[in-house]
Amino acid sequence: MKQTTNYTKGVVLFLILVLPSLLYLYLTFGKHNFVYLPIIANQSQDYRPLLNENRQGIPEHHFITDFPLTDSLSFRDLDNKIKLVFFSNADNILTNQLIGYMFQTEVWTHLGNYEDIYFLNFVIEDSVNTFDASIFEGNSVPKDQWINIPLQQDSLLTLVDNNILIGNIQSKVIVDGAVKVGETIICDREGRIRTGFNNSDKIMLSYNSLSKFEIKLLRDDLKVLLAEYQRELKTKND
Repeated sequence: MKQTTNYTKGVVLFLILVLPSLLYLYLTFGKHNFVYLPIIANQSQDYRPLLNENRQGIPEHHFITDFPLTDSLSFRDLDNKIKLVFFSNADNILTNQLIGYMFQTEVWTHLGNYEDIYFLNFVIEDSVNTFDASIFEGNSVPKDQWINIPLQQDSLLTLVDNNILIGNIQSKVIVDGAVKVGETIICDREGRIRTGFNNSDKIMLSYNSLSKFEIKLLRDDLKVLLAEYQRELKTKND
């Protein structure tokens, strides 16, 4: 009986002290712990994510060329800002509301102190459905940081094809000739595309804002990017 009691105590101690650590290691296995969030290379480098930390100013980066967002604002006007580029459809109000909710609750409420994160919502219109701005009137993200860009799909692709939608990003976002709603791409202050990896060591390229799992990965990678800029600022001031 005493031996059984000792065995039971051992099992309980194992479950309390050891199992949580093993579970954490299992869940985080394969997940990159970046010091710098990888940058997408240019065409000559096959648009691969560059993992080398010493990458400041290296010409192999893909830089997004300028294009208009509104009548008074262009993409390069947001240099020195982090941009989240994502896509929605004017004909699907509920999905648009869900996208807004996910960004508010899973990104903005956690990173709301950072005034240099901008949300660029490319809204796809057609001959019947036009964008209704009232959908996002209750958005907690400041209005100047949430920018809606309503466009016909052909006009949108003219701006972003082979510019933001490059390499495997393009094939992930364009499905059966249509833009996949909710896909989000991280663009840094310099106009480069950034990406991380999921827990299975698979490169993300874009993050689906309708998926709670992927939007949390997006938030974690944004934290890495923000920390990178904070370190650079601290180094510059020292």
